[in-house]
Amino acid sequence: MNARYNAHQIQNSTLALKHLVLVPINGMCNRMRAIASARRLCRLVGAQCTVEWKWGDIESFFQPMQDLAFCSNAPDVGLYQKKHMPEHINPARTVNVANEVVRLRSDQVFWGIHEKPIQLKDVLNDLPKLSLRLQKTVDSFRGEYLKNAVGLHMRRTDHEKAKLNSPDALFITRAREVISCGKVIFLATDNIDTEQMMKRLFGDAIITFPKRQNLKRRWPRGFNQTAAEDDLMEFFLLAATEYIVGSYWSSFSGTAIAINGSPRCEILKVKENIPSSEANILR
Repeated sequence: MNARYNAHQIQNSTLALKHLVLVPINGMCNRMRAIASARRLCRLVGAQCTVEWKWGDIESFFQPMQDLAFCSNAPDVGLYQKKHMPEHINPARTVNVANEVVRLRSDQVFWGIHEKPIQLKDVLNDLPKLSLRLQKTVDSFRGEYLKNAVGLHMRRTDHEKAKLNSPDALFITRAREVISCGKVIFLATDNIDTEQMMKRLFGDAIITFPKRQNLKRRWPRGFNQTAAEDDLMEFFLLAATEYIVGSYWSSFSGTAIAINGSPRCEILKVKENIPSSEANILR
């Protein structure tokens, strides 16, 4: 597909899309926003949507989505569009709805080529909802521990952009400010060393979700159903805090902030490290 082929060129054309085959990729939040985008687009154009899902038991993660068909090996039909996130911000993320069938591999928010670009906030209503089993645990933990909590998400391990642009020092400074205001902190992190460091510094003011598999590095890893469920519950707990302080270039932070919706949410960043072309990670 020619990236220069835009909405104005087909605005008078018939929307031909009948079947979108989505292959969501990368982490859970990446997959969630791709699924939400597919649901929205297919509803708008009246197309069928099949999701190729090979990442554990989808019904253990999310409530049923009647508008989607899930399978482990979707038919390799129609046109193939590879939609990875390149190293620059705001890549072309459009689906050519002039084609009847499109197979799309994506970890991003996307839209039809006949539309103006959309953002994560535009697909929030179509995000998968947590399964009732996992939601029960989230509600119980939230009711007991998060009544006065601000969320911190410290993305670490292999994520060099997050570590460089959202370093520990910024989170430590912000944690002191939050705690001095009488709040507690719900900490979500993918690195147990980071969790232990924050607990040493702030003691009982740091609240964490007790995961069933206490991995030293939660990402990257091979697929693990229990660990994935734990991470998903931690994500929805983060989104349920009063507001969120997150990591640069993290879909986990960005998606939780979008769901949370508080104007006090922010991404911590060392501004001089960030090119102007990468100013908006939440898009």
